Amino acid sequence: MALRRRRRSEEGALGSFAPGWEVPSHFNFTRDVIDAYAQDSSKAALAFVDHEGIVDRRGFAELSADASRWAHLLRTRLDRGDRVLVMLGKTPAWHCAMLGALKGGLVAVPCPDMLRAADLAYRVSHSGARLVVADRANETEVEEMLNQIGSSVPVLYLDEAKRELPRYLPVAPTEDTLAAETAFILYTSGTTKEPRGVVHTHAYTWAKRMQAQHWLDVRDTDVVWCTAGTGWAKAVWNVLLGPWSHGAEIVLHESPFEPEERLGLMEKLGVTVLCQAPTEYRFLAKSDALATAYLPKLRHAV
Repeated sequence: MALRRRRRSEEGALGSFAPGWEVPSHFNFTRDVIDAYAQDSSKAALAFVDHEGIVDRRGFAELSADASRWAHLLRTRLDRGDRVLVMLGKTPAWHCAMLGALKGGLVAVPCPDMLRAADLAYRVSHSGARLVVADRANETEVEEMLNQIGSSVPVLYLDEAKRELPRYLPVAPTEDTLAAETAFILYTSGTTKEPRGVVHTHAYTWAKRMQAQHWLDVRDTDVVWCTAGTGWAKAVWNVLLGPWSHGAEIVLHESPFEPEERLGLMEKLGVTVLCQAPTEYRFLAKSDALATAYLPKLRHAV
């Protein structure tokens, strides 16, 4: 296939780390990465651990199908280039909604699922979002946000989406997005003044393989756990784009941080690359469970 030949060529150029490496003129992460890996039905992509500790391992083929369903669903409400604010927590639906938005040529605006109404109102108004995708648990803040901005921006709650998604085919055409087209608007933390919406293009989604290669040191056989929340840029880097650019498996844990549980899951899931906050490392270092932790596969931590 032309797409697969093109991707191998791009990875070869990156592997040499030549100063003149070129971004392809057209690139769509869902098509050129996820759908390409999905050709191998056995290739693992995501290990999701829910609140009860149940592990659900999914392959690229399953994610590709779900992303296509999300692309169909979003296309019933939005047109190419429209902005969709995604306010979902650590659930595979976040990945599939984001991938579906990319496939449909939409602009995804990920936001923390703990945002209060005023902060949410700012992001919806500032980004020009035409649709909000949110968990039902956030309904109170979402409805208050709509009251504050006096707008009728449509809201798609996740429970509604899950009922609608089975209607759609697990394959969907991909918008042939230009590298210079906008893919994401990612908001800064706003520590000094209002958060800034930083525009990132589809070229950015392609280039994230570079930091995954040289900073995360990700390889095709790795199991990568980045603990960042889904509303922040670091999650886009390392819970969505970077590891998958190299065919690695990503870990997603729905529950809050607990040192002993994290060490146990790292052993159980065979985590090889760990990316977490300094505070989390400090708690792990102080945990009594560290003395008996058995992590033979962990080779890189950042």
